Amino acid sequence: MIMKRILLAFVWILISLPMLAQLKSVPLVPESFARVYSGPVVTNANGLRMNTVGRRNGNTLLLKDGFNVVGQDVYIKWFLKSNSYIRGSFSLLPITAQPSTFNSGQLDAYPKNEWLYTRIVVNADYSFAFVTARNNYDNQGGSPVDGTTVSGTVPEESRHALTNSSLKIDIADTYDTGAYMDIAELLIPEDTEWQYREADIWDFEVGIPAPISFTGTGTCQITSTDVFGGSGALEVVANDGDVMQFDIPAEVDFMTFRVKISHGTTKMAQLKLDGIFQNYLSIYTNGSTSYAEEWCEVALPISGDGTPTQFSLEFALGHTSQLVLMDDVRFYSKDIPKSQLNLDNGDIQEKSPVGTHVGDFFGTESEGRDLSILTHGLESPDKDFFTMDGSALKTAEVLNSDEHNNFSLDVVAEVSGVLPLLYHSFDINVLPEFAGGDGSSLSPYQIANPRHLNNVRNYLALPIKACILNW
Repeated sequence: MIMKRILLAFVWILISLPMLAQLKSVPLVPESFARVYSGPVVTNANGLRMNTVGRRNGNTLLLKDGFNVVGQDVYIKWFLKSNSYIRGSFSLLPITAQPSTFNSGQLDAYPKNEWLYTRIVVNADYSFAFVTARNNYDNQGGSPVDGTTVSGTVPEESRHALTNSSLKIDIADTYDTGAYMDIAELLIPEDTEWQYREADIWDFEVGIPAPISFTGTGTCQITSTDVFGGSGALEVVANDGDVMQFDIPAEVDFMTFRVKISHGTTKMAQLKLDGIFQNYLSIYTNGSTSYAEEWCEVALPISGDGTPTQFSLEFALGHTSQLVLMDDVRFYSKDIPKSQLNLDNGDIQEKSPVGTHVGDFFGTESEGRDLSILTHGLESPDKDFFTMDGSALKTAEVLNSDEHNNFSLDVVAEVSGVLPLLYHSFDINVLPEFAGGDGSSLSPYQIANPRHLNNVRNYLALPIKACILNW
């Protein structure tokens, strides 16, 4: 019993270590961000500077990294220079349900011309908060700024998107033509080291792709007069109530596209994923001609629930002949989480020798590299999960079917000894008719619900490489 308690404590150490907060510092250069529509973004002695452009114009950036924000924090050190009213906010994407939800609130409510520290946290129970402080972050000795904390609970329909969220930073609608925001630090959860593979490209060279539909009184067609690259682009001339939409395949985790928007109106197209507002594809242009129309890049993490995600542009704010050009649409899937990792029975045959090990894991990474799979409960030969006993499986000591008939197995796998690691979970059910006994009885097993966690983490080197939960 003492040994079991020691082992249980050791297992809990293993479980808790990967959950420790590990943060990544985002390089503060323009290349780390995609632009929805923006003016100059430059580096300076402080980090990254976002300038506003002309009277009542602004800047909108999307972080290109996607990250799992559940139970983790995002940290931003920033300085807003403005001598006038100014709109804008920090927002989590793609869980922004409405323009005023899941964001820091309008920047005009915050102190200006001084350094501030904002911490964004989404707890395991899906409560969230944007907390801004002076001198340091609120959980590191800083003093929260009165009246600026925004908090709430993420609605159930938006929670699935939290595992591949991102950050939107925007400043807009100011009378101060010299306003700017400096960002000196941006820390995000460490699990952003996705390796994306390009799944598909729409370049509009041979017509409108079949998934795209357009409804309304405007037009949607291919143009060759203004393109990002190649010979064709999608041209939408929309009126109030028009909608352009298409389904993003279920295997897509990230998408980018190029967009160019007419400055002929102050109205804005709403970009939505599964009906949830993400961002406006235009900004205020009142009273300014200080920058020309240009092609910009939009990057969107796609956090689906295993089904296709609907992308839509909705023109429902009084549009008349609003021109939007789209080109170079690219879809990406995460490479490493899509690798094959299967529980294999080691080619067990009915006449396999007594003592043949069962439960070893074999995997193939998408580029053909061998995976080194570590499965021993204590990295000891006598701790395999199953062995062969004549013509049937026998539970090893680590699976005691006298106490339980189902187990959850966590497995980590390394590629040629190099991080990052694959992390997967499997449920193992000992069939009821074979449950019971002294732990050495014949116990066929089945794999139920292989749960691919779609996570790549920089794991510490641990003495236990696999563990049994629910002991």
